[in-house]
Amino acid sequence: MVRRRLSGRGVAIIISAFIVIMLTVTAGVMFYVYSNRILGNLLNENLPETMDNLSIEAYNWNTLSTLNVTVRNIGTNVLTLSTAHWFVAGVMQTTQGCSVTLNPGISCTAKITITGVTVNAGIMYVVKIVLSDGAVFAASLIAGQVTGQTGIP
Repeated sequence: MVRRRLSGRGVAIIISAFIVIMLTVTAGVMFYVYSNRILGNLLNENLPETMDNLSIEAYNWNTLSTLNVTVRNIGTNVLTLSTAHWFVAGVMQTTQGCSVTLNPGISCTAKITITGVTVNAGIMYVVKIVLSDGAVFAASLIAGQVTGQTGIP
């Protein structure tokens, strides 16, 4: 019987390669976490926390040719409604009232005279408010209904 003595050099090469691969992966993960945290902090600290948000609190659409809408600024920015465009079913409408600058928490009521759209009672229409800075606020309102009180008869 011939006995061969196996050398441990082949196993040592495999183990050392495995250790090098593990060190490389660990260093890559540590670099990713470190750089991600630094970039995240740099980007987030310089962004102002601003928010435009407008809520339709109430509306009166009993008369199908006139829509009275009460809106409230529930965001953190001051909103200018004096230059806003009001759309009903995609058609720009003329408005009265609500030609103010709305501070956060303040509400106003607008009277929209519906033109260019055939309004049917019980049908839901999309009402959009587009501010001069490009902010768009939309709500679905049902013609012929009243919610809350609008302040304009």
